[in-house]
Amino acid sequence: MNSVFQNWSDVRVFLAVLRAGSTLAASKELGMAQPTVARRIEALEHTLGVTLFERNTQGFRPTPDAQALVWSAEAIEQAAKVLDMKAGRLASAKCRTIRITAVVDAFNPRLSAILEGFVESYGNVNFELIPSDDTIDISGGDVDVAIR
Repeated sequence: MNSVFQNWSDVRVFLAVLRAGSTLAASKELGMAQPTVARRIEALEHTLGVTLFERNTQGFRPTPDAQALVWSAEAIEQAAKVLDMKAGRLASAKCRTIRITAVVDAFNPRLSAILEGFVESYGNVNFELIPSDDTIDISGGDVDVAIR
């Protein structure tokens, strides 16, 4: 059988069943239905062309083939964690701009202190301050906050 492995999330299910010893325990850990976990294992076995678990009334016992694949599966798991961590850093490093419109008198030291506190709490944020007495439709997307 020619392997066309494409579903990386099945590796997570495989490792959960391997570590928990049953599809029921793995389903609780993963937050998915037990029949779904069982189907995902069957699909992975079909795709890989190997039997991963011996099934019995006491649970799922990994086969020698499963044991041979654990290191590779854990490498995929670790790579996914690193990808998630790096993506999170990239997302949080992006500077976000919040556009604020207000009457000129509203741009005062008190508002500056509030905005400084916001930056301290939420990170990399820029503010575009737009002084205006005009009526502005926030839903139109021209500004994010209007102080009147």
